[in-house]
Amino acid sequence: MRVYDTGHECERDKENITSIQRRFSRKGRANRIEWWLTLLVSLFVLHVIATLFGALTKTFPQVGVLFTVLFAIAVFFALWLCFATSVRRCHDLTKSGGWLFVFIIPIIGTLPVLVVLGSFRGSTGPNCFGPNPRNTLDADL
Repeated sequence: MRVYDTGHECERDKENITSIQRRFSRKGRANRIEWWLTLLVSLFVLHVIATLFGALTKTFPQVGVLFTVLFAIAVFFALWLCFATSVRRCHDLTKSGGWLFVFIIPIIGTLPVLVVLGSFRGSTGPNCFGPNPRNTLDADL
């Protein structure tokens, strides 16, 4: 167990996990690039899947329920991926993932969360949630 002592009173376990596992994990930190890419790629993939399923459902109406279930599963994975990356983005800003609850406030909460997560620079150096993701990004590639 590594403890990152930055004056904050929290400890986090730093596990050796694969890149795919890290994408779906809420542990660690995510920089702005990873957050934006996750959101944009997830939206693009869901759009492509919805368009494809819509066209296939018109062609083969008898399998519409199957496509709906498959699309629901894809949406679940995309939402979890975006949620996990947003929690890790909060960690990069030295905030807990609970800060995302501001997002559920209609209209008022959406814009601040997008501005803070999408544009504010994360804390430099290691914090209580792990090492700086800018230093570990090259290791994942």
